[in-house]
Amino acid sequence: MRNLLFFLFLVVCLCSRQPAYAQSNRLDSALDSYEQICDRCIQLRDRSLRGEKISPEELRSLLEQVSSLRATLQEGTVNMTAAQRSRFETIRSKYTAAFQPLAGSSQAARVNDIGSLPTVAWRPVMVVETPSSQPELARMNTFTHSGAEVKGIARVPLNKYEHNPIQGKVSLFALAGWMPEAMSYGAMVSYTAKRFGAYLKGRSNFIATASDYGCLSDGTSGGHIIWTTGHESHKTWAAGGGTIVRIAGPLSIYAGSGYGKLSILWEDSAGKWAQVEDLSWQGVCADAGLVLSSGMFTALVGVSSIKLKKPTVEVGLGVRF
Repeated sequence: MRNLLFFLFLVVCLCSRQPAYAQSNRLDSALDSYEQICDRCIQLRDRSLRGEKISPEELRSLLEQVSSLRATLQEGTVNMTAAQRSRFETIRSKYTAAFQPLAGSSQAARVNDIGSLPTVAWRPVMVVETPSSQPELARMNTFTHSGAEVKGIARVPLNKYEHNPIQGKVSLFALAGWMPEAMSYGAMVSYTAKRFGAYLKGRSNFIATASDYGCLSDGTSGGHIIWTTGHESHKTWAAGGGTIVRIAGPLSIYAGSGYGKLSILWEDSAGKWAQVEDLSWQGVCADAGLVLSSGMFTALVGVSSIKLKKPTVEVGLGVRF
């Protein structure tokens, strides 16, 4: 008989998630059903303590009601009113108090294979002892582990990515790039799921100086020496995207490619600007770095280079949604 009682306690635990509905009357109806099931569990427990026999068919009927109710439940409490949330906690406290002595009993209850129970968005953790092994920690989605002695049970919330593998985080970064000649600024947006993600970014120093002609770094243009004032202009921009891979814990790496341009211009004595051709380039850029996330905040540090020539150190600070 004790196996049936313990099953009732586990069944009630399976419904210990708060429902969220689009309509308030649906919530009230679900709470009515939830209270009826809990009261029924307590009645069966009291009958058993008085020595009455509880048939497996009666228990199965209760399990079917639980399954039917769970089919209408959804995760979240955003649509629950304060009164509904208070009522839910009152119902749950009532049956938890009634079954607490049974769940905390030092005498283990044997669980028989009565059938798969409905799974929910949290995973039970049970310590079990089989006839041929020492106690071990087993993570199970149902309570149908035949021949095992249940030593205890604890509710362990699922990792949000484990429950919904495609659900992830969007991060927005304020980006800065540094090289000895110029600073540049931009933004980066990323999306990361459980293990992998992607990003897009752009950066520029927003200098609009246009070149009038080209020259070489030896100070000549078309074989003739030019006279410069010593004023220089460094224009740069880069844009691209790539992949983010989580390494461990809050640490991830990112790598990608795109397109960029770096132009170095010298001012001559006539006030015109000459682009130094052998010191300026444009083409494919590559970047890589590390991302560290904690809570709603995230940061990155990395290196970006146009045509793998002059590197730019990138740093970024952002928030996650």
